[in-house]
Amino acid sequence: MKLLLVTALLFCFVNANCQQAANSIETSNIHIINGLKQSYSFGPANQLQQAFGKTKAIKEADEVRGGFGYTYKYKGLTVDFHEHDWDSATVSGTEYAVVLNNIPYKIGENISKLKNAFPLSFKHPEKRSANNSVVWIDITNKKKPIDAFIHISFDNKGSITEIWIGNNDS
Repeated sequence: MKLLLVTALLFCFVNANCQQAANSIETSNIHIINGLKQSYSFGPANQLQQAFGKTKAIKEADEVRGGFGYTYKYKGLTVDFHEHDWDSATVSGTEYAVVLNNIPYKIGENISKLKNAFPLSFKHPEKRSANNSVVWIDITNKKKPIDAFIHISFDNKGSITEIWIGNNDS
């Protein structure tokens, strides 16, 4: 039994696709809000623009999946779509907050804010570089795991630097 456990742990360590233990959150409990408390919950591009205002889409061919990708950029927020389907969102500025289970998380806040809400994820951050680590939170839909994640990046001082929400194929 111990040999099996050691083998599994070793496999996990050398396999780049193996994730640390992480908490999960339902898709319905994830929102992005702006300073005016307008909210977006990963619907189509017209819902994004209704919430945060019109912006021109940047259209690029998607050579991996085929079709086209569309990127909508706001100050501190980038949202990507593949064809008409939402793909990912990146919050990088203080103009927006990501709301998880009714708790807003903003750039510049301390990562310890996650400790009570997502204890497993908080306990097992992934070191990305000498200056950057990431807390992973899995996303579920109707309590079933889906291939989507939240990555909350933070620096050596513990300050949140970026929040990425997206499908695994983003």
